[in-house]
Amino acid sequence: MIKKVINFTAKVILVSSILISLLFFFCGYKYVEYHLKKSLSTPLHHIESDIHKTKPLPDNILDTFNEMYKTKHVISYINESLFENRSGKYMSEETSQLIIVHYSSGQNRYGFPKLVLAHQLEQQFSDDQLLVFYASNFDFLNNNTGFYSASLHYFDKKLEDLNKREAATLILMLDNPRMYHPHRASALERLNQRLELLGY
Repeated sequence: MIKKVINFTAKVILVSSILISLLFFFCGYKYVEYHLKKSLSTPLHHIESDIHKTKPLPDNILDTFNEMYKTKHVISYINESLFENRSGKYMSEETSQLIIVHYSSGQNRYGFPKLVLAHQLEQQFSDDQLLVFYASNFDFLNNNTGFYSASLHYFDKKLEDLNKREAATLILMLDNPRMYHPHRASALERLNQRLELLGY
């Protein structure tokens, strides 16, 4: 009798586990389906238009980006950094997700909707276009938005006149503008260490 009860209980537990698993799978499927439809119907015209209007970055900045990416091990991976631990250029996947996080709103900034919208951007724009847009709209503190403004504020130079060390400083600030702030004594040692590791 006890054996039958144990067997029956085991079967009930097994069936219950299967039903619960199916329920979770169904709920997960409906969640993904809902957010996929919602994300695909979300207009990105405002971001797309702004990307097209963005002023290109000078060659000295883009060249420094590529040089720094080759030494990617010294770039900390903070808040979905622009850099990824594999060979090649900076990756459009990371940049596009950052754009969605910073320039979209509501639920589209998180999780699955963010990935879908980021993928839409990747299909329409090149790595360089996405990178230039993100860097041109980044908050460099002290009411400075984008590389052009930050260059004048921190180095009193036009962006195209920056040397490699100065350009590398602005690029590091994309990772964390307070951590690599060139005018703060508390950040200078860390900044100089990073620049030396990069060879600047």
